[in-house]
This record gives sequence, structure tokens and C-alpha cells, in this order.
Amino acid sequence: MGTIKKRVKRRLPLVFIFLFLLVGIAIFMYPKVSNWLSVYTSRVEIGSYNNAVKEMDNSQIEALEKKANDYNEALAKKDTQSLSVINYEALLTVTDAIGYVDIPKINIYLPIFHDMSDEVLQKGVGHMEGTSLPVGGKSTHAVLPAHTGLPSAELFTDLDKMELGDVFYIHILGKVLAYKVDQIKVVLPEDDSDIQIVEGEDYVTLLTCTPYGINDHRLLVRGTRIPYEEEVKEISTTPPTQDDGEEQLSVEVIVTIAVIVIAIIIIAIILLILFLPVGKERKNKKRASKEKQKS
Repeated sequence: MGTIKKRVKRRLPLVFIFLFLLVGIAIFMYPKVSNWLSVYTSRVEIGSYNNAVKEMDNSQIEALEKKANDYNEALAKKDTQSLSVINYEALLTVTDAIGYVDIPKINIYLPIFHDMSDEVLQKGVGHMEGTSLPVGGKSTHAVLPAHTGLPSAELFTDLDKMELGDVFYIHILGKVLAYKVDQIKVVLPEDDSDIQIVEGEDYVTLLTCTPYGINDHRLLVRGTRIPYEEEVKEISTTPPTQDDGEEQLSVEVIVTIAVIVIAIIIIAIILLILFLPVGKERKNKKRASKEKQKS
């Protein structure tokens, strides 16, 4: 027993080196694996949404559009009486998502959900209740918030790379709405002057916290509606499908398994270092065994 304790004590520095290596691998891989899982979840959500829309007939789509337009019109007119009888959560409901945003400049597709709850903002883009629904139309201004800097998902982390003139797209009920960035501002959280409805305009504002790691201001990237022309889309951004999600998951599974195998190997090495006799210890053990047999 005493020999084992001495062995462990003598080899502790080497053990700590391997432990630090194990922790380093875990810290390095966590954001990557988590973001891969987030991308997978988004792709499956968007694929499910697209499939559900394809299965709807025109009358169902038109009914959803009408209710959304009625809501937007009531907002623009500040018709509180009409708004009070509208069930916000039921508007544009196809799946959990109400649509998705496509931003070629920063290479993301993200599902859009009702409200701004923490649960929503952990997995995609929210919709700020009290602003227009993102179905387009004159005198509308939809505000779509998402997190920046989450260790588990990138989301709007790269939104600060957007520039005036960049184009992003909103996919709603099988239609694609194009918006060209015409204003980028950083404001205080309580300043809502730049997210108001402007008569006759069709705006969508992408919102996230800034600066990275401090998050005491809000970055507003506003787009104004332009005609959608698929042939001039900035990057090939074919809408994700559930198959894309499964393909993405297969990559994640391979990487995750590789990381787990590396971790197991490191743990095995640590155990061998601690408990496997080497060098003089092994020779002494053999010598003692031979002497015991002779006696």
C-alpha cells in the first residue's frame, strides 16, 4: 500500500499534465459541438416548417396571412380594441416556428418564433410582441431579436459584420421577402425610437446585444423591403431540409465520438501512470517474487 502511495505521489505532476490536457480538450470542443447541435436543431426546425407549409392548401395559407395582416393593420392604427381580441400566439402558427430568416452575409438560417422568452432566444430568433409580424406590407416594422455570444450557439454573434446595402431574407408561408440594410445603429436598451412603425414603409429590424461580452447596448440592423429576385441572391442559400439536419448530425456524432475516445484514452493513460509499476519498481517486484519462491 505504501508503495502505491509513493508511486501516486511521485507521478502526480504527470497526471496533472494529462488532466489539464483533458480539460483543455473539453473547453475547446464545447462551443463547437454545442454550435453544431444548435445548427442541427435549426435545420430540422426549418425543414419541418417548410414541409408543413407545402402540405397546406392555398385557403389555409391565405387565412393565416389575413389574420397576420389584420394584426399589423391594427398595430399601425394603434387600434387597441382590435388588438385585445387577437390571440398573438396563434398568428402564423404552422409549427413551433412562424418562419425563418436567411442572412447570406453571415451565412445563417435561423427559425423565427413567437415572443422573446429565454427559451426562444436560446434556440433561434424571437419576434418582439407589439411590433409587426414579418409578413411585409406598407406601414409595418417587424423586430426580430436573437442572442449574441452564447457559448452554445452563434445565432446573431456575427450581426455586427453586416453593412449598409447587404440583403437578408424572411421566409414566411412559402414566400420570400427581401430586405436591404439601410440603417445600422447602436442604442441603449430603453431607446425604442428606431423600432417604431413608419407610415408607408416596410421594415424589418434585426436586434441583438452589443458589445460582445458586455451587452449593455443594442445593435439594430434595419432593412427596407426590396423586390425579391432569386437570380441575384448573394449566396446560394437553398433552404435547409430535415435531411440536411441529419447530415449535419452525422458529422457532429463523428466528432463527438472522436472527442469521447480521446478523453477515454487520456483517462486510461492517467490510470496506467498511477497504478502500473514501471522501471525499478517492476524489477524490484520481480526480484522480491523470486526471493520469496527460493525461500
